[in-house]
Amino acid sequence: MFWQNPFGAQDPSALPDTDSPVHLAIHDAALLIQNALFLPLIVLPFSIFTHNPNHELYLLSGSNIVSISRQVFLFFYAFVLFALLGIVLFVGSFAFFPPQGFALGVFATLLVMIAWFVLTRSNRYTSTHGSEFNGESWLFVNGVITDRGWLELNCELLAKLFGRKIVGIHNRTFGPVFDLLECIIQRDFGYTTDDVRDLYAATKNELLDKKNKRVVLIAHSQGGIIASMVVDRLLATLGEGLLKKLEVYTFGSAANHMHGGHVLKRIEHFANERDFFARSGVLAYHPLARNKYDGKLYIDLKNSGHLLNMHYLDREIAEHAMNRQYLDQNNLNMFAAGRPAAGSQMATYLFGGGGILPPPPR
Repeated sequence: MFWQNPFGAQDPSALPDTDSPVHLAIHDAALLIQNALFLPLIVLPFSIFTHNPNHELYLLSGSNIVSISRQVFLFFYAFVLFALLGIVLFVGSFAFFPPQGFALGVFATLLVMIAWFVLTRSNRYTSTHGSEFNGESWLFVNGVITDRGWLELNCELLAKLFGRKIVGIHNRTFGPVFDLLECIIQRDFGYTTDDVRDLYAATKNELLDKKNKRVVLIAHSQGGIIASMVVDRLLATLGEGLLKKLEVYTFGSAANHMHGGHVLKRIEHFANERDFFARSGVLAYHPLARNKYDGKLYIDLKNSGHLLNMHYLDREIAEHAMNRQYLDQNNLNMFAAGRPAAGSQMATYLFGGGGILPPPPR
């Protein structure tokens, strides 16, 4: 169950996002080490017998098997690559004899061919479920270890949940290790990848469209970093009148800041307490005395897991609207009627809801 942030203590040692990139990188390296024990929990809870096709680890789906196999391959590739680099650095280039060098060349060539096929596919996906709502535009950017197949899975479940067409901007994956490194480079050094530029252009175009009265941006994991960078750019380029149409919602965000609370219509963050990426992101930086992290934060104090569908959205989703304001707690805990997260603006959109918050209880 998600509750508003109960952690009142503010860590005076935490660095604001405006600090030196080198200082931030060193601090974040220590933060990752501190939370290392939570890393295996990113896929837990998980049952090999799950029967829910919405789950990323549903093993009867051929697409999921491909996605999982790709991440396992890229993980071991990164391990081998760093091991070989270590040999070069500490033993010397002469450690490579012709057979090993030839094998390495073949391996690298195959990887390049596979990566080229995977990474040059379309970076945008529109859900088949959901309806077009007049005056609304819904965008989504995914997180780490999410290939095209899982992007589609995420978009389709979001569309089923909220009844809207979801346009997904693909934050491409390079495997667990390199995705984590990219997170550090993005959030500490402000590096704007293609994904950041694509999402910025898409969000800006939707805000400039006079037909849109509401633009919703949903971000997961590393997508939270991308969303925070996009919001920073929008604050610098668009007027207050346009920005008031924008709402931002994050799940397990790895970002170290989020600005725009004084302008944006709504900002909300959801995080599992034992989620490695959330603990290294939103839970570590929101709220801190020297850091600006706007938006209401809801924390599930009992749950682990980082996968969007399995651990944040899906609690055996009902196919019909049991309640147009909130979902029953047996289906989606964080939006359960009458629960502490019931003040969430996002909850009011479930199953095509109109986005009107109920009056506070007396």
